[in-house]
Amino acid sequence: MCGLVHPDLAVSAEELNLAGRCLALGLSTACVSHAMRSAEASLHALSRKLGITFVGSIELQDWKVLTD
Repeated sequence: MCGLVHPDLAVSAEELNLAGRCLALGLSTACVSHAMRSAEASLHALSRKLGITFVGSIELQDWKVLTD
């Protein structure tokens, strides 16, 4: 990604890049899947940076818990 993205967000940037490619090819379901994975990876990085912990694994949390 040309070094323009913070290393903690490299996975998010790559997923977003893939989402854009899927959108360009008309693969809307794949586009949304990659966009959601990008958002999830960003939340992982943000929660680690802010020291936010969850009762269970972050992968098992629903969006309401993550956004409250």
